[in-house]
Amino acid sequence: MKIKINLYRTFKEDQRISMEVYADYLDYYIKKDYSSIFDLSSFKPTTLISKFLPDKLKMRFARFIEYPYQIKKIHQIYDINHVVDHGYSHLIRYPLNIKNTIVTVHDLIPLLTWKGLIPNFYYPHKPRLFEYSLRCLKNAAHIIADSQSTKKDLIEHCGLKKENISVIYLGSGKSFKPLPKDQKEILRKEKFKFPKDSFLILITGIAYKNHETALKVLQELRTKKSNIYIVRLGQKDKDWDKLKKNYSLDKYVIEFSWLELNEVSELYNSVDCLLFPSWYEGFGLPPLEAMASGLPVVASNAGSIPEVVDEAGFLFNPNDAKGMTKAINLIMDDKKIREEMIDKGIKQSSLFTWEKSIEKTVNVYKSLINRNNKIKRHF
Repeated sequence: MKIKINLYRTFKEDQRISMEVYADYLDYYIKKDYSSIFDLSSFKPTTLISKFLPDKLKMRFARFIEYPYQIKKIHQIYDINHVVDHGYSHLIRYPLNIKNTIVTVHDLIPLLTWKGLIPNFYYPHKPRLFEYSLRCLKNAAHIIADSQSTKKDLIEHCGLKKENISVIYLGSGKSFKPLPKDQKEILRKEKFKFPKDSFLILITGIAYKNHETALKVLQELRTKKSNIYIVRLGQKDKDWDKLKKNYSLDKYVIEFSWLELNEVSELYNSVDCLLFPSWYEGFGLPPLEAMASGLPVVASNAGSIPEVVDEAGFLFNPNDAKGMTKAINLIMDDKKIREEMIDKGIKQSSLFTWEKSIEKTVNVYKSLINRNNKIKRHF
């Protein structure tokens, strides 16, 4: 008889895109490669009363009241419950069974920000509900962390036992790969319509990605060369708009607020390097996806980034705008170094595949089933 597993996903309105991508890959590969062992299903919550509430209350009510109510009658039919987003860890307290519930933890950003451990990034209020969810992790049957860095944070800031945490790295999708040179040129000119003969630096995300350092790098680079632009992929952000104006660099920034996944991989192939001076990462998909796409990476050495990039990119202190500027100048001016970085990046990225990630996740499932069966036999 197959083992029944259910993935507990996030609300669409929560816009936890990376968590949904993670769940999508779990769903795809388990059904593709392990359907003889597992009967996998997913639960996607829907907003009910919460959709009529003020914005400040909407997702809090949805997460902590509506979600538990929606699954209280179904969770008992599964051998394993897997919560794919740590922000929903409170489901362990009620109504999920602590003996067969696994949670994947991607990062502790709200908590670390509140404690002042992520520089220049501020959380507007104490994250009490997030803290409550994290406290519930102690009741999980097992925890999956995206990186050794996140595991260390869980032990240090949540008091979790290291033996109850498995580090399982994420992978990069198969769409992230180097494209032929002529195809790249077509994308640059016809799809994205980038300025002719320009050098394009990609940055991603929101404030904790350390956009001020990125702008300092652009400002310094443009003192010597005028054909350099930043391409930003990320949601609209008032703080980012203020920064651009303060540095008088509005004209030299090209922005995309949202792209389909296949278009993201096309964008990686259409720019010249990734600049990723982030203050903190629980894993850091952009450097991995950039390396897989044949893009040189200049990044910070914070959080989990060294685990992902290792020696395949240029890594600096997040404040070191001069060092990052020098590295990008090398990439622009030295073809040999640029090609070496591309080759190293492609090799490094090959170590992180979704097949490997899912295989290790399946081993966690099997281990939990075996443990629970031994407990049953004992009694």
